[in-house]
Amino acid sequence: MRIRGGDASSLSKVLGELVEAYKLRAPLDEVRLRDCWDQQLGAAVAAQTEAFLVSGQKLMIRIADAALRSELHLRQDEIVGQLNACAGLSGRRQISRLLFI
Repeated sequence: MRIRGGDASSLSKVLGELVEAYKLRAPLDEVRLRDCWDQQLGAAVAAQTEAFLVSGQKLMIRIADAALRSELHLRQDEIVGQLNACAGLSGRRQISRLLFI
């Protein structure tokens, strides 16, 4: 099959340009982080999670159970590393802090 015109781009490059043009990077990262939260911490923690919001490099999470919130606060550094690795975040988009509200 012959491609018309001389500007043949890969699909991943074109999709990447669309994501940047429509400023969809932050919402896509938030969805990816939410999926990683459920996957890395399990169904029990996901069921207790009431709110999930990314603001800059902070991830704000509302947990209903105070004991669970305290336990997660103690493991905060480990959780941040797991979430960044799972979501494939790097550079300025990386999560640096968890805030439990």
